[in-house]
Amino acid sequence: MSSADSYDVAIVGGGHNGLVCACYLAKAGLRVVVLERRHIVGGAVCTEDDLIPGYKIDVGSSAHIMIHLTPVVR
Repeated sequence: MSSADSYDVAIVGGGHNGLVCACYLAKAGLRVVVLERRHIVGGAVCTEDDLIPGYKIDVGSSAHIMIHLTPVVR
């Protein structure tokens, strides 16, 4: 592996937390790569239009199955 192909850290998952972590590590001077299986990053914080044709859905905001357990709703 050449030095151009090496990284200090590999982040698996390009969701919100993975991207924030990658930014902080890069800001600290580390060489970071983010690996994401999908064609877009953002994880649950993304808008999809392939679930229901003609409609855009914010994926993360449509799945609050445990929100009733949080202090915000109690």
